[in-house]
Amino acid sequence: MAKSDRSARSVLSRLDHGQLLTSILNSGTIGLMMVSPDGRIAYANDAFCQMTGFDRAELIARHESDLVHPEDAEFNRREHRRMVEGEAEALEFKRRYVRRDGQVLWTRGSASLQRDEDRGAPLFIVNLISEVSGDSQATITALYERLEIALTASRIGVWELDFIAPKVLWDARMRELYGLGEGEACSPEQWQEFLHPDDVARVMAEWDRCFAGGTHFESQFRVRRRDGAVRHFHALAQIFRDDAGRPQRAVGANWDVTERQTLIDKAMAEKERLNITLYSLGDAVICTDADALVTFMNPVAERLTGWTTSEAVARPVMEIFNIIEESSGKRPASPVDLCMRDGKAFTFEGGTILMSRTGDAYDIGFSAAPVKMPAGGIIGAVVLFNDVTKDRADQKRVARSAYHDALTGLPNRATFMIKVQGALNEAKEQDRTHALCFIDLDRFKLVNDRGGHAAGDALLCHVAKLIALSCTSKDVPARLGGDEFAMLIRDCTVDEAEAAANAIVRAIDSIEFRWENQLLRVGASVGATMVTKGSASLAEVLDEADRACYWAKNAGRGQVQIRKPDGSVSDLGGEAYPAESANIH
Repeated sequence: MAKSDRSARSVLSRLDHGQLLTSILNSGTIGLMMVSPDGRIAYANDAFCQMTGFDRAELIARHESDLVHPEDAEFNRREHRRMVEGEAEALEFKRRYVRRDGQVLWTRGSASLQRDEDRGAPLFIVNLISEVSGDSQATITALYERLEIALTASRIGVWELDFIAPKVLWDARMRELYGLGEGEACSPEQWQEFLHPDDVARVMAEWDRCFAGGTHFESQFRVRRRDGAVRHFHALAQIFRDDAGRPQRAVGANWDVTERQTLIDKAMAEKERLNITLYSLGDAVICTDADALVTFMNPVAERLTGWTTSEAVARPVMEIFNIIEESSGKRPASPVDLCMRDGKAFTFEGGTILMSRTGDAYDIGFSAAPVKMPAGGIIGAVVLFNDVTKDRADQKRVARSAYHDALTGLPNRATFMIKVQGALNEAKEQDRTHALCFIDLDRFKLVNDRGGHAAGDALLCHVAKLIALSCTSKDVPARLGGDEFAMLIRDCTVDEAEAAANAIVRAIDSIEFRWENQLLRVGASVGATMVTKGSASLAEVLDEADRACYWAKNAGRGQVQIRKPDGSVSDLGGEAYPAESANIH
């Protein structure tokens, strides 16, 4: 290796690619023009402004096609489209522009596509442009020197194939890439022998298609070098043709992408393992990108949501994960947006309904967590959820059995006591008035004696429905046990409570209950007390209602006895209200 070459490599080893690129772009003799994906000029340096005769302000936001010579316009548009659509990342060109004074500007240069680092979307195309004229050899030489430095730093090998001579030229880096000695070249036939056997048919078919009528060739393939090493190369070439379209020569470049391909292969293998894991999970999984668009669903998620993965990909996740709050029936804030905003996971144990695309509804528990890069930054989210419909139904049944009477479905004694205590607290704290009614069936023992317990149970269920239908949505009916029922009438006057109690007595008295050809009749007695600000305690309120019910039953059955807030009682025929009762409840 020459001493100057070693010296250049020593300098380059101390520079990173960013510094090198900045040095090249800041060169005062090279025109620089940055073009957006839609073809508008985003920036032009002083050198390019001097070449064209336009001020920078006149160039910014104009279409590049406004400057390109009409005969080169179509080719320029085609090459621009190829780069934006990802068919080529870089290319060299010869191009004519029209100066401000109308003169033709002959140029040559290179273009490279710059992408968004996070999403890979095209940002702009950087064009490095040099003027070509009779006295521009020095400029061309300077450009060549700079390109040589860039190629050396990036380890890109350049080759040229002359179809007319014919002859092949390889530079030192090409020979180094393929493991050839100094001065060795490689004919197309010999180059084909370097290709990995599994890649030969594909690569040669790509080359033949380009040679038959195209201008640009690009491919990636594996090469087996003489030392046995297998390397991954990326190739880019351009075929130059005469006016009749016959190929004259081809110029191309190869560079080693083995390390990058190894990382890609590892990433793909890891992704495949992850997909297998996610597919095998019993829980449903939905993955999103940073914009909360679906990127992946496993089969369980497909079944529960009613969406296939192919239908769901790139759709907003909350369109697929269609949830509502059980308590309100409203859609909650997006858990995916919340977890990505706050950078932490959220877990929701229950109370959420998933509305499937098929019309089914599922009780679900779910969690949403952000997906973070090791270096920081959130690139998406993962939602895990499972169907807890049966578990929730079982829980509800257990809860209902704990708080409701098993036979009639009405709240049981324990639940009713809690409701009465709450009413008592409301009365004291908010000065509200409620009525507590105890309802005892008359002649119920005869029903059991004549029809048996099955008849008694059927009648109790019928009575429970009558009492429940007599209540408003804010009132509380209950079965206390045996043939004893109760009702809490909220926010009522004495007259309203008395009217409600009498209505229940009449409704029960009118029951014509038939069992095995027997007509069985029952009645009811109701004792009530008003729950007011002046009520002393729960025990006292219960005792007052209990005594009132006892006295109503003693007064001849089918009666209503109400203890009023002032301590007086309804008149049932002149007997004094007893100081003590048999405490039948």
